[in-house]
Amino acid sequence: MKKLLCLLTVLLVISSMSICQSRYDIIITEVLADPSPSIGLPEAEFVELKNISGHPVNLKNWYITDGNSKGIIREDCIIESDSFLIICSAAYVRQFETFGRVRSVSGFPSLDNSGDQIRLISLQGRTIHAVEYQSKWIDDPVKSQGGWSYEMIDTNKPCTLSGNWQVSNSFNGGTPGRENSIAGTTLDEIPPRVVHSYAADSLHIAVVFNKPLDSIAAINAASYSISNGIDKPISAEAIAPFFNLVLLKLKTPVIRNNVYLLNHSGIADCYGNKAASVYGIRTGWPDRNPDNVVINEILFNPRGDGADYIELFNRGKSIINASDLYVSNSANAGSSTQIYKCAESSLIIFPGDYFTITEDTAWVSKNYRVKNAQALHKINKLPSLPDDNGEVLILTGNGKTLDAFQ
Repeated sequence: MKKLLCLLTVLLVISSMSICQSRYDIIITEVLADPSPSIGLPEAEFVELKNISGHPVNLKNWYITDGNSKGIIREDCIIESDSFLIICSAAYVRQFETFGRVRSVSGFPSLDNSGDQIRLISLQGRTIHAVEYQSKWIDDPVKSQGGWSYEMIDTNKPCTLSGNWQVSNSFNGGTPGRENSIAGTTLDEIPPRVVHSYAADSLHIAVVFNKPLDSIAAINAASYSISNGIDKPISAEAIAPFFNLVLLKLKTPVIRNNVYLLNHSGIADCYGNKAASVYGIRTGWPDRNPDNVVINEILFNPRGDGADYIELFNRGKSIINASDLYVSNSANAGSSTQIYKCAESSLIIFPGDYFTITEDTAWVSKNYRVKNAQALHKINKLPSLPDDNGEVLILTGNGKTLDAFQ
């Protein structure tokens, strides 16, 4: 009987290694990115995984990455169904063992305190789950000092990007290796919508949605069409890690600076919420050399602890990519610490459009009448805007000044 049990165990290991895992079979359920000062946990970063696949999975040669470095699980590591696993660097394994099952990875990535993107990649190279945590999830000034983990609320809703996460309520600052302190149920019945669209090149149009999509619905090329003779794309691909971006491959190329209208139908999110058919979403291929952008409004002295903002206006005829623009101030125009991109990823400013950047969109929306929320965008950092006097510049990537205001 013992030999039979041993044989079955071996077969289980081999079987679990051979299964090609699907999205959300193994999910990231807790992250400690700012472990200092310690509240009760080891003063070290960790990521907690949970197996919700319904069967054991071997994580050998899987890895955790933040895009800059990756931590690889080098040896056999069976994670049973409905169980947790703590992932950390080798130096802290013994300290975390008191909380639950632990596995070290070689090259555990160094996590930023906010805005880092953690991806779990399978042996086959597939993105199984990804999380981009934000410090704004912490609304307690004490907890914002560090030592508290981010926890998932409802592990049955793993594809929700932000509304399913909060800071831990545990007296230890986190719950590695066991059910989260904020565990509960969440409801998501909101259909997906397009946030924006742009042409990556003459033959590819990117469509960005506000939430992860159902892969089968998203990759149906017949669900999309583009105006001005482009018609339906050849193919559609949902892009990892969050699968909220669809890349359309075209048969007929788009022309730079032409505005096209995108239509879609039959799109559903990862929970099956179906979007209504949508027509007339603007898209286009931006100009190589952005020009004719002016500074239209500045808030440099907000009341209380509010946030500055800078509003731009595209008064030309060209389509402009905000990621090609930089904002700076004259006193430090030669210093990289005072020059910041207006957008980290592609965002289109069409002719006649306004584009406002701020470090706190929530505060601006709460304190001012924002007629078009789509034109308000968060930027990680604005240059210093002194209250008494100063200057703001809008620059291109090659240092050309498009506009300046004192």
